[in-house]
Amino acid sequence: MGGEILSLTSATPNSLVLDGGDISEGNPVGDYNNGAVGPANPGNAGVVGFFQLLSQKLKAQPRGRGIDAWVVGNHDVRFAAYIANLKAQTDFPVISINVCKAGTTTPYFQPYVIVTVNGTKVGIIGYTTESSAVGPDLASTLSVVPCDWSSTNSSYVHISDTVNTLRNTMGCDVVILLTHDGHADLCTQTTGKSNGPVLVDNSVAKLPEIAITGHWHTWCDSVWQPSILNYKTIFMESASFIKYVGELKVTGAGKYISSVQHPLIDSQITPDPDIANYVQNEKNLYDSNTTGFTADQVLGYTSDDLVLDKKMKWWSADEFPWTGDNSAGGFICDGLKWKANQIFGNCDLSIEVGGGVRSDIAAGAMTFTNIYEMFPWDDDLLYMIKMKGQEIWNFIQTNNCDAGISREWHVAAVDGKITGITYNGNPIDLNATYNVSINNYIYQNSGPFADTNPQTSTYLCRQALMDYAQQFPQTSPYTAGGNRYTLNTDFAGGFRAVVTMMTDNDSKTVFDDGFVRLLSATPETLGRLGSNAVPTNLVNPDGTVNRGNRLAETEWYRSFLGFKTGALKPGDIVEIYGKGGFYGGDPEFVDSEGIQSDGVEFKVVGHDATLAQPEYYSTIGAFYNDIHKNHYVKFFALKTGANTVVDSQNTSLTVMDVTAFTAKTLPGNVGDLLQLTGTATDESYSLRFRCD
Repeated sequence: MGGEILSLTSATPNSLVLDGGDISEGNPVGDYNNGAVGPANPGNAGVVGFFQLLSQKLKAQPRGRGIDAWVVGNHDVRFAAYIANLKAQTDFPVISINVCKAGTTTPYFQPYVIVTVNGTKVGIIGYTTESSAVGPDLASTLSVVPCDWSSTNSSYVHISDTVNTLRNTMGCDVVILLTHDGHADLCTQTTGKSNGPVLVDNSVAKLPEIAITGHWHTWCDSVWQPSILNYKTIFMESASFIKYVGELKVTGAGKYISSVQHPLIDSQITPDPDIANYVQNEKNLYDSNTTGFTADQVLGYTSDDLVLDKKMKWWSADEFPWTGDNSAGGFICDGLKWKANQIFGNCDLSIEVGGGVRSDIAAGAMTFTNIYEMFPWDDDLLYMIKMKGQEIWNFIQTNNCDAGISREWHVAAVDGKITGITYNGNPIDLNATYNVSINNYIYQNSGPFADTNPQTSTYLCRQALMDYAQQFPQTSPYTAGGNRYTLNTDFAGGFRAVVTMMTDNDSKTVFDDGFVRLLSATPETLGRLGSNAVPTNLVNPDGTVNRGNRLAETEWYRSFLGFKTGALKPGDIVEIYGKGGFYGGDPEFVDSEGIQSDGVEFKVVGHDATLAQPEYYSTIGAFYNDIHKNHYVKFFALKTGANTVVDSQNTSLTVMDVTAFTAKTLPGNVGDLLQLTGTATDESYSLRFRCD
């Protein structure tokens, strides 16, 4: 990473260098002694020292500045040692407007920094996600204070006040929100928090021109310009775990020019010798002082790539990328079940949830660092609880089939609705009791669980995985086995599609969606035909989409960012990129594509209303089922009430409006023959007809 950043800044000396937070844990060398200077670790600053050195190297370039700003992340407030390092061992600005002195709204770090670049005065505000849990040894020192854009609530920090200060008092030409929080969480009501979004387009203050985001681990091919902010703010995030460096180019007024995500591939980057020496010295220091494994020590072997999600990695990456081929989570669950059998005896199942798994491991040798980075938590302890079969079913369903499970288990689901769970090939008994290994974090945060008296241990889950890896020598490597989930919505890629119906004027942007009919795959997608990502029953050999496949028509979801009202119309032909998924029992296509150019959100390549016509069905029963969800249909029925109809087979139906949450007031009189068009979708696992 250091070599790539130094190369990029050398080529563009007017660039700002910003970091979205969370550097304080996740790697054994960086975490050693919490990266702190002290008798046990003289002079060592771990990962903080790495960033400090990078900042000094940047300062030595003609640009003359180090790291311009770094925002505090939720993992940086877990331990007092982390905060002490950031305070004492950095000479670059560590900022956060809402990591405050305990019980106050007074920032503990700088709330903002001002940098002048090429004559442009730039104000950079730091904002830390309010989901941050302050560690016990910081409880009397820090509070992460809720923020909003503007209000009269004195217990909140108001972002607009600081924006106005930077523009009107400090004379800044451009304002950047450097935030450890996810893109849509900044401008929509996604988390249920009472204080509302931190960015709102109103007359209180002019919006920041740019938001550099973090925490959600999302990746976008270009950038977002949320329509709810009227395209006034550019959002950019570059995934996580030092896989990419994002480069954003803007005008002196903060208007979008271009962006690119640079993948960090070691073989393609010339390392900086000083940084390489620093990293090697840190590894040597770690290796010479540890009483356990050395950093690069090989513990075992795997014949399979242990990955978070093959399809998600193709187009995007987020914090909860679990699907049926999640072999990384499978390895963790297999290892914890194995260790639980040793500690507690007779363990049937192990489960893990999304945010706990942090890194892939390529097929081949599994080193100590590989496994540590996959599961870095030094406070996750091994527990075992009793769960009835029904509770296991409910837990997996509540977690949207995202929970990792050990290898003897298999879950089948239709559109995310579980249809069956087997254990050793036999259906689970919903009334039977099973022994389930989990960690203390899941027990405390993902419940409540019926078992209020868990079996506990002081055994670190991370150590259990180290032990487990050693069971697999090169001659007998670990194998992940087959998929542990059978999900019928899995596919990914780029497609040309026609818009059939729009829901772009909902009461909340997060509920906006579109409905599309897939027409053909892009050449890159066609090149992956037959892979896990591009099934042959969806895409034909010539690239056209098989209209007989139920997923050929789908709901188009844009990660809470919504659709600007009127931007797309039925018949518009668009190119969309992303992956198939589900939510609340409904299949959906999760868009991973950013803007096309400044203020241009969608790639519209044509218009043909004939391609968007509804398909006629003679009865309600013919389309009102799982097979035809999201298909744009037409049918005739008699009006029987204000929002009810009956067809020729005497099948009744309550008609919802296009949002699916409000009953539609039908025209005409009771007994009138109506022609209706729309789609059947599942909302909150309930099948509904959305009529346009």
